[in-house]
Amino acid sequence: MKRKPLTHERIFSNENYAERYAQQHWKMAEKFGQQYTQKLASQGFDQGKIIDVGCGFGATNLVLAERFVESEIVGIDLSEPLLELAREAAEERNLMSEFDLKKRMFIKYLTRRIHLMLPSISTWCIWLITRSKC
Repeated sequence: MKRKPLTHERIFSNENYAERYAQQHWKMAEKFGQQYTQKLASQGFDQGKIIDVGCGFGATNLVLAERFVESEIVGIDLSEPLLELAREAAEERNLMSEFDLKKRMFIKYLTRRIHLMLPSISTWCIWLITRSKC
């Protein structure tokens, strides 16, 4: 299958484009968050450390933060405009999600004990460590 050429830069640095992108994809990302919370809750997950690599504008993280209020949820992305949208949305909802920029942040969080890693570009999640205290 031949891919279409990108119509945008790989890492969104344009604020207007990032905002349009977030508006177009918000409901889809929320749906992913709802699917993740249902799967996790059905397996007995109620709190832990969750990292979302490639979190974008943070909609998935916000759904998780609303459901798993005792969890530490960290979103990492390379796009500062998308991260700013995520921070603003978390602030508006009084949620304590953390959104960080830079690759080194990923290494920092991998050295901690992580319960869940969300690969944002797919529709599945990995529950790395279940039912354990950190």
